[in-house]
Amino acid sequence: MALKYYKNKETGELIKTLKNPPEPEDQWEEVIKEPGTKFMVCANPATGKSKVKDQDKILLERARNHSRDVDLDDTIAVNKDNEFGVKQNLLNEKGERRRKVDDL
Repeated sequence: MALKYYKNKETGELIKTLKNPPEPEDQWEEVIKEPGTKFMVCANPATGKSKVKDQDKILLERARNHSRDVDLDDTIAVNKDNEFGVKQNLLNEKGERRRKVDDL
């Protein structure tokens, strides 16, 4: 359900609500507003492609989460012979697989 804006005809008070306007309904009129969209920036001027502004931060965080959760298990399995590197970089103090909490 969309957020709706209602303006009181007498007082000019503006309220935001997901429900119907307060009683009495005949004193309130709905105000039409454009949706708040994210700004787009040009990603590649040659092809005319665009992307959401400030998307890089979100994508980097997503990539870090994926590499920690998925790639870490594979790396530990492959590098079992290299005990020092595995213990120092891939496992936490308890000897368990590193998690997001450990990175903070």
